[in-house]
Amino acid sequence: MAWLGAVPGPAVGPASGAAAAAEPPGGARVAPLTLSDSTADPADPADPVSPTRPLLTLDMLDRQQGGPSEASQGASPGVSQGGSQTSAGTPSQGRSAEAQATDGDPLAAGRRPPLTRDEVLESSLRHMPRILEAMAQFRAAQGDMVSAMGAFDLMVKSEGFARASGYYDGREVDGQVRQALGPFGAEVYGGYRFSGGDFPTYEDKSFTNKLGEARIGFVLSLLRDRQIDGRRGEVRRARIDRERAEIEVMLTQIGVQYQALSAYLRWIAAGLRQGIFVDLLALAEQRQEGLSRRVSAGDAAAILLTENRQNLARRATLVAQAKRDFVNAGLSLAQFYRDAAGEPETPDPARAPDGYPPIREGELMQVENDIQRARVARPELALIDASLDRARLSLALGRNELLPRLQFGSEVSRDFGAVDLGGPSRDSTDTIVKFSFSVPLQRRFAEGRISRAQAELDALRYRRQFTAERIELEVRRLVNDLRAAAETVRLADLEVDQAQTMQAAERRRFREGGSDFFVVNRREEATADARVRLVDAQLQYFEALANYRAATADLKALGIR
Repeated sequence: MAWLGAVPGPAVGPASGAAAAAEPPGGARVAPLTLSDSTADPADPADPVSPTRPLLTLDMLDRQQGGPSEASQGASPGVSQGGSQTSAGTPSQGRSAEAQATDGDPLAAGRRPPLTRDEVLESSLRHMPRILEAMAQFRAAQGDMVSAMGAFDLMVKSEGFARASGYYDGREVDGQVRQALGPFGAEVYGGYRFSGGDFPTYEDKSFTNKLGEARIGFVLSLLRDRQIDGRRGEVRRARIDRERAEIEVMLTQIGVQYQALSAYLRWIAAGLRQGIFVDLLALAEQRQEGLSRRVSAGDAAAILLTENRQNLARRATLVAQAKRDFVNAGLSLAQFYRDAAGEPETPDPARAPDGYPPIREGELMQVENDIQRARVARPELALIDASLDRARLSLALGRNELLPRLQFGSEVSRDFGAVDLGGPSRDSTDTIVKFSFSVPLQRRFAEGRISRAQAELDALRYRRQFTAERIELEVRRLVNDLRAAAETVRLADLEVDQAQTMQAAERRRFREGGSDFFVVNRREEATADARVRLVDAQLQYFEALANYRAATADLKALGIR
């Protein structure tokens, strides 16, 4: 994947001295501590020098079921996809031809392919409740947007009256359709009015001809409500809130996907640690059988059996703890890895990848470009920008309320039919031009609103400045962490190489009578400790890389489409 590039700094590549791949109980495959050859004495307490494995990166997690990755194609001869290396490319010693034939094909080996990063991220993005909650909040904001647009709905109004008693018998029915428009706070309307009977002089306007009166008109705001008014302000506020909800979805997705990726990486590490301790325990169990035969034959002291039983107990405790941690890591991953129904699914331990893919050499991250992308794409900055828009809207509404209200309108009306009791004065087309003007003498409400909005704008600008600076420094700090983590992986790999060399040398000395059982055990445990430290260093690197991708809002790397 493009996001799994090497960091600026020391290049980390294959190193010598890694172990051959094996599959211990529990499904986690790690580099085993095997006997030096198939004819070795089972009682021999020492180990061989295991072949070299490349440092690993996340790309290979997705490629393990599809052949060698780009990184592995460029590795030195004898390095296999599984990470083991043999002399001149020959099969690893102590492994059957059938096992070697199924190394590159998990399905042929009778097990499902390793769980990939993309599977976890896709499942998390689709089913994680926190993401679904944020999306529901976005839909709620969309509903608010539609509701705010209701202020511009077409309005129909009808009213009428009739005198039931008295000197006058006038009656009238009036219907009107009114539509609010955005520009100039305009409204347009049209209506029809019909009346009959006689009206008093003070209700002379109620008279119409026999077929009634039709009218159309408009009203414009020339000062207050010309640029912005309450209705348009509510629509803009709802639009901003919808944008904020959309940004919240993105922010939640980035946070959840980073946590999902971190849980996946920790699950891999827990499986590798379990495999290391299972291999360590297997050595002591093999040695116990050989020692029992040698003690029975009188070739070894019985106290060696007691000492090895002590080692067995200690190593079995390490295995039990590692299995517990592996199960717990799987349960943590199940929070993000879910089935088709959206329920947490504990991943199959047998699907744990064999290791981390190698850290690729020669591909530098464009730090400055990533910083610029983060300044544009980070949701935190977008949220502040949305808050700035709200504050600007409040400022505009406050300034609008300082203005006097001046409205201008016009109406055209026409009566139809024969002249009725109102007389011939109704039998014409009337055009009316009208205006209204008002101004508040005290405007403290508007002035207070303006003052608050300006203060909020200043505060938000300072917050945005601080957040942008924090993001840049955070990205640079993560780059430094990545450089240090890559160097730590390189050194940890060298430590494993040296520990395995010392272990093999101690075996030879023991066979020649120059060492003792205690020292051989210490060498074995030192090698296991070095391998665990290498796993921890790789975990630290890939977690830092995942954090870097989240910090620079690399959505593709986090599986966000």
